[in-house]
Amino acid sequence: MIQFLSRAKGILGMNARNLLYIARFNTAASKKFADDKIYTKKFLSSRGIGCAKLYTVIRSHQELRLLDPATLPPRFVIKPNHGFGGEGIIVITGRDNQVFLGTKGRRWQWKDIQQALTAILDGKYAISGLRDEVVVEELLVAHSDFRRLGDMGLPDIRVIVFNYVPVIAMLRLPTVESEGKANLHLGAVGLGVDLASGKTTHGVRHDRFVTKLPNGDPINSFVIPEWDTVLHTAALCQKVSGIGYLAVDVAVTSMGVKVLELNARAGLAVQIANRVLLRSRLDKIADLTVLTPDKGVQIAKMLFSHRATLRVDDKESGPQTVGLYETVRIFHATPETLVAKIDPHAEHAVIDESIQLPADEKVLSIQLKGQKVTLPFKREKLESDAYQMIIGRRGLGGFYIDTTRVEPHASAAHVTREEKIIANVDRKLAELVSSIHLLAYLKPQNLEQSRAVFLKRPLSSPQFIYRTIPEELNEIDRELAKIPTDFDHPLARFYAERVKEIQMQIALLRGRGTDEFTKLSIDLYGDSTEYEYNLAERFLQTEYTQKDTSDVVPVATIESEVKDFFSRHHLEGWKVVVQETAMADMQVSKTGVLFINKNARITRNRLKGQIAHEIETHIYRNENGKRQPYRIFEHGTRGYLETEEGLAIYNQRKLGIPLDEKLYWPAWRILALHHGKEMGFAELFHYLIATYGLTQKTAWHTCVRVKRGLQDTARPGVFMKDRIYFSGYHKVNQYIEYHGKEGLTKLYMGKIQMEDVPFLEQFDGLQWKAPYYPSWYYA
Repeated sequence: MIQFLSRAKGILGMNARNLLYIARFNTAASKKFADDKIYTKKFLSSRGIGCAKLYTVIRSHQELRLLDPATLPPRFVIKPNHGFGGEGIIVITGRDNQVFLGTKGRRWQWKDIQQALTAILDGKYAISGLRDEVVVEELLVAHSDFRRLGDMGLPDIRVIVFNYVPVIAMLRLPTVESEGKANLHLGAVGLGVDLASGKTTHGVRHDRFVTKLPNGDPINSFVIPEWDTVLHTAALCQKVSGIGYLAVDVAVTSMGVKVLELNARAGLAVQIANRVLLRSRLDKIADLTVLTPDKGVQIAKMLFSHRATLRVDDKESGPQTVGLYETVRIFHATPETLVAKIDPHAEHAVIDESIQLPADEKVLSIQLKGQKVTLPFKREKLESDAYQMIIGRRGLGGFYIDTTRVEPHASAAHVTREEKIIANVDRKLAELVSSIHLLAYLKPQNLEQSRAVFLKRPLSSPQFIYRTIPEELNEIDRELAKIPTDFDHPLARFYAERVKEIQMQIALLRGRGTDEFTKLSIDLYGDSTEYEYNLAERFLQTEYTQKDTSDVVPVATIESEVKDFFSRHHLEGWKVVVQETAMADMQVSKTGVLFINKNARITRNRLKGQIAHEIETHIYRNENGKRQPYRIFEHGTRGYLETEEGLAIYNQRKLGIPLDEKLYWPAWRILALHHGKEMGFAELFHYLIATYGLTQKTAWHTCVRVKRGLQDTARPGVFMKDRIYFSGYHKVNQYIEYHGKEGLTKLYMGKIQMEDVPFLEQFDGLQWKAPYYPSWYYA
């Protein structure tokens, strides 16, 4: 503690806080607004910000005398409206006839509660010391993740926000000594929080540093759930309240993130809990132009992350600097790369009429200085040969503007012949890849009917019916054959190999339902080997997972939570669609859609695993690939899928949660592929149940996956794609064991296979620092 306080120059003291921030940025009206809990609660609730439900307000002794205790709910909280420091709060957790049950086993008679309410009305706990009102509100229940820290009361999180940027945060844990209240002065524990990840970092109690959580775990072993929502809620509270220097107290509850109160005179213990100099952080963002809460959160995560070794004078630690002209990439435009004028005086982005865009494009997704920016736009004829676009202030949040840089960025004027060729090849290949929907034409159309018939009489193998393969496939094949692959460029071989892979996909579709189908799928995905077979059997014998006992989440809730995840992680280009029938419970498409099976039964743990698999792997690598100068890293190099599915399995396992039988799926599919080469559907179904103990539901699902693409599934043969989950996982596991987290960052530069990394590292012009990594990376 003494060593930390010795760095006092950067600590924000009370006098400096009052003079430099509260007096300067918080008006008397804003302080009065924050002090009135009733008005604040109604104000925030009316703007869609979650708060505890207000049961009643008692404004006078007469109203107190008329209050019938029988009208109060079984559980509630009593607070002084203008209280401070958490004093005067009474928590009622239940009733025993006429007795109210409080914390620490205390039993309240109604007359005792009346006396406490009288003290509140008389102003005992009010900031001013004058008369006050009594607030009776909902008793919030903490999110289940907090249970392992003890069940002493409701933990809360204080976030200090300045200039829309969450600057510092502290988790306050109630203790027995604090009587279930998250009040440091009463004996609660204060924990510093890493703003990028929500992970606890340091701790303080009674003005002494602590190294253990209340349950004995290390102080840095807890991650606050729904952390992104906490930050966005805090920044949004500043926007709607207009309070310039603001502390927002929130709780993460079983019903989501709830704002407890706003504070315009935030205390300073938060910097001791974080061992961070608050004034240094405030100085760092004071001169930034931050236009939205979302941008503020982005800046907070970039500047104040414990995983980044940032210094105040480190020029690369802050926002990117742009000149008055910059080369940008516009996704889905022709041409994709052009020169933009940076104009902070303009409101909206403007793009020249000559630039081709999809007809339904409502917002632009552009890449500026390696960062993805989404912004509204309008089209006009720009009377300039120097630029084809104007970026207004709505797209410049988080960027510095250097007005001394007035020359346009290097444009296409000096592009070599080879660079022009690869740009055209890259664009054409991306168009053709988006036209191939391999799995859609290998999904049986009569799947549900076949399942119902087979499970009633599981002796006759299904006859699968498929969608008609479109004539356009021949045209795509002809276009692929026209793509040049022998030009002189370091990346030429990547395009040649990808073209060959797509041609193999077309050949596989043409071979659907024929005797050649198995061989064609082996050509595309590789063959299952005796080594993989033995490894899968050993995996089943040695790996163990606990049963998943978490609750089933309704599909409507899943849809809502995934949409919220996309919003919080700035994945604006992705949509969520619920399907009537699907091969998988959740699946990502090439067209920016995450499909959810309407009939899926997904538990809470399973949902976490699906997010790690589908979003934090497939979508994140796609988004990172979009930031590269070539779209091949967006849709994938040849063989990328084995690495990607291996990463998806690896990311699921890193969650450390019970995966139930899902842990064994990749191994079971290796065994099913091995035997499916010789067995028909029905024989394989019964073999898996008898030999490996699969349930009928899992055996059916496994057989469908390995037999799709066949018409008469009674015949031997398989679709070999599912081998890459197991083989990919073991390759990724070995790769990360050897290369560590640095190896993971390289695999996340886009949709590549791990074998591509050594070659790509020698090629200049690629982005190796990406904005999206799986959540465990930040642990």
